Amino acid sequence: MRAKGRLPDGPILLFDDYIGSGATLREAARAIREIIKKPILIPFTIASIKWKLGSPGFI
Repeated sequence: MRAKGRLPDGPILLFDDYIGSGATLREAARAIREIIKKPILIPFTIASIKWKLGSPGFI
């Protein structure tokens, strides 16, 4: 799905509250790269968890 509207010029901060598999940040980066060629992306997460994708819940 393409974003409607315009992204700001300059670096883009990708924020995620926690990173497990990294899928959310990868998908956000992929979508932005469809709109802007060679963007400056800065991934930022608050926490990292050890969790296998598809596992039933968090420990």
